[in-house]
Amino acid sequence: MNAVFSNLDLYWLGFRTTLGLAVFAGLIALALGTLLAAMRVSPVPPLR
Repeated sequence: MNAVFSNLDLYWLGFRTTLGLAVFAGLIALALGTLLAAMRVSPVPPLR
């Protein structure tokens, strides 16, 4: 248990990095999904 508490700062850094990547990936997925949905309902034939 001492090994866990002595490396708590590394665990916290990894947790923050994971959360940051998840938020970044979510924002990119939202932007791409919105763009693709807009293209799908577009009246312009090449975009469909």
